[in-house]
Amino acid sequence: MVLAQDLRDAVLQAALQGKLTKQLETDSSVDELLIKIKENKTDIDKKELLVKKGAELFEIPKTWKWVYLGSIADIKGGKRVPVGKSLVDNNTGHKYIRVADMQNGTININSIKYITDDVYELIKNYYIKKEDIYITVAGTIGRVGIVPPELDGANLTENADKIIFSNLNKQWFLITLSSNTLQVQIRNLTKKVGQPKLALKRIKELLIPLPPIEEQQRIVDRVNELMERIDEYEKVEKELIALEQKFPDDMKNALLQAAMQGKLTEQFDSDSSVDEMLETIKEEKKQLIKEKMIKKEKALPPIDEDDIPFEIPGNWRWVRLAKIGEIIGGGTPKTTESAYWNNGSIPWITPADMNGCGMFIGKGNKSITKEGLANSSAQLIPKDSVVISSRAPIGYISIAENELSTSQGCKTFSAYCKTKVLSKYIYFVIIYSTSDLIKRATGTTFKEISAKGVGETIIPLPPIEEQQRIVEKLEQLLLLCETL
Repeated sequence: MVLAQDLRDAVLQAALQGKLTKQLETDSSVDELLIKIKENKTDIDKKELLVKKGAELFEIPKTWKWVYLGSIADIKGGKRVPVGKSLVDNNTGHKYIRVADMQNGTININSIKYITDDVYELIKNYYIKKEDIYITVAGTIGRVGIVPPELDGANLTENADKIIFSNLNKQWFLITLSSNTLQVQIRNLTKKVGQPKLALKRIKELLIPLPPIEEQQRIVDRVNELMERIDEYEKVEKELIALEQKFPDDMKNALLQAAMQGKLTEQFDSDSSVDEMLETIKEEKKQLIKEKMIKKEKALPPIDEDDIPFEIPGNWRWVRLAKIGEIIGGGTPKTTESAYWNNGSIPWITPADMNGCGMFIGKGNKSITKEGLANSSAQLIPKDSVVISSRAPIGYISIAENELSTSQGCKTFSAYCKTKVLSKYIYFVIIYSTSDLIKRATGTTFKEISAKGVGETIIPLPPIEEQQRIVEKLEQLLLLCETL
């Protein structure tokens, strides 16, 4: 893709080579223009007007001349605020222009600072006029622009110089100084002693291709015309880049949506019954309660027709997460108790540990001891459980590749019957359901989804065989999205 800035650079380069405009016999002589310029120069060190033969940077029209910047303009420096003195926000009548104010070829008047009367008396001779062009010589070196009328006579920072000229087109001058031809010279001439700075005498050595005054205006008109078109192109370019950057995520979301609707895989008559599967899970849950492996919880709210977001295949069922698995909270052992942390062997996971870890997680930055686990609300999470960050932020999701524990910033889904519910399927289901989790979260300082809220999440449940087919298809296609 051709970038808009590349086009701008190409236009300015073509302008400096005389390739954007016609050279007319009726144009006035550059030699005569140079005589007028020299007569109006006030710089005591009047540099030779023409560049010596062989020093030219590229070929220009015969009616043009290569000149030094110092031969067609006077360059004067600014002045720093004296040590011990400061800029002020209140309007003293004495504006002071900093490099930070110099933006987009002009000066941001909304950020202007002022100097007091006593400082003004010390530096009042270092000012810039509305006819002048500024050039930054420290910090961001080579930034150029025009002083707006409302800042006429403002004092100028020592980190910028003013370029004073006559008998030249101001806009042409600005175009030339902004071009890569001049900017590359500036970078090459920048003196690097401590902080890089462009010396005033070096600015005078910049090489300028000078056209007749009439062609200067034609260049300005043509460049402005082309820049308007490039601005329009840039809008389209930015939209395309945004779409390109967004496309993989949009594709992932579309694939997950299709998977959850049963549109990514085939449904087979030979698949097992989800109703029978749910009965098996129900019995397994009863047994776990009887053995006091889990606690009996309140009945889940029924799933109403209004709760169902889309249609699913006839052999699937809508269920709440807590119907098919336990939702486990986390906790943090007392941090001041070394016995809970030192030489810990139980991985302890926080949302920060989950950031960017991928599908699986086995350890975090910290581990806790068995004593720490026993003396906190942290719980031992079985292998293959699905861990969800439930705050700061909501939506990091990973599968436990071994036993571990989590902080209270995580909630974990552990299937009651692992032979009937695949962890990877639940992993993808919860990724798809993240926006729903966030929508149902509560809190003022930060949003958090409770264990109850996670458990009430409604998901589509296909037969175990189709869960496997969905997982295989998603792993294949989502990997493809990563290369887009």
